[in-house]
Amino acid sequence: MLNLYVFMIEGYNGLDLNRNGHEVLFNQHNFSSEVYNDIEYGGVKRLKYQFNKKQNKLIKTIYNAN
Repeated sequence: MLNLYVFMIEGYNGLDLNRNGHEVLFNQHNFSSEVYNDIEYGGVKRLKYQFNKKQNKLIKTIYNAN
């Protein structure tokens, strides 16, 4: 199960983004390896590839690009 609480804090009026949440929102940090989600899509592990908006395609993640 994906735990999104690492990106938010509970305030008086509901949930607010914390620093990690803002970094994700503005593409300043990729937390995909830090959020536990060991699911496979079509036989490929989730963390091996990511979608690149600029190239409009899947690319290998940096720590798997050998």
